[in-house]
Amino acid sequence: MKMNEFAGELLNQIRKKKPLVHNITNFVVMNYTANALLACGASPVMAHAKEEVEEMTQIANALVLNIGTLEPEWVQAMYMATRSAEKRNIPVVMDPVGAGATRYRTETARELIQEGGISVIRGNASEILALANEKVRTRGVDSLHRTEDAALVASEIARTYRKVVAVTGATDVVSDGKITFSSSRIIVMIEHISIPLDERIVGLLRKHSKQEKRSISQVVELALEDFLHRNDTEKGRILSTKSAFQGSFSREEIY
Repeated sequence: MKMNEFAGELLNQIRKKKPLVHNITNFVVMNYTANALLACGASPVMAHAKEEVEEMTQIANALVLNIGTLEPEWVQAMYMATRSAEKRNIPVVMDPVGAGATRYRTETARELIQEGGISVIRGNASEILALANEKVRTRGVDSLHRTEDAALVASEIARTYRKVVAVTGATDVVSDGKITFSSSRIIVMIEHISIPLDERIVGLLRKHSKQEKRSISQVVELALEDFLHRNDTEKGRILSTKSAFQGSFSREEIY
């Protein structure tokens, strides 16, 4: 299936299911994210007050975390929402915005990942590198590195924490720890369908979780296969095929 055909199929699935996507995101992108989700047929909700995030996650189909505008109460709300999402076994996508710029951002991103419950990590090259190396720095939220520089680290993080890691830039890299794929076409397709990458990944995960009874690890692997192998791959590159994504998540509840 060609990439544009897959994009259309994905949009149809989202419009049929109308998933409720709970976003704890930064002030800069709230309006854009909500409109993008509405445009593709999903139902967005922005809720970051710690008094309500657990309840909101209980009725949501997916959770997106964006650490772009951090403050202590937001961090606490992210922990609470992630734990609630993990109990329900719904997909969680985290964008470690600005990791590497300050110690607070970097440590928050790392601790959220180590806490568990996150399915997909999506960031630019410097942000992903900073998650693995405290000496890596970013220029605010801008990347100082090429996505190719972060390919190996993305694979290592994916393998260590059993998550999918997506690195975006001029060239995009996606890894589940055993397969690492690089292409300059992924973000182009996303721009064409006017949906942010975080929310598109959520759509992929929701699509596979509803097809039949599957564990979260199976859902992530199948979603990644769609993301990588359903593309027109002659213009992409398989960087590695390590057999490292073995075993399963510690939470093997079935959808």
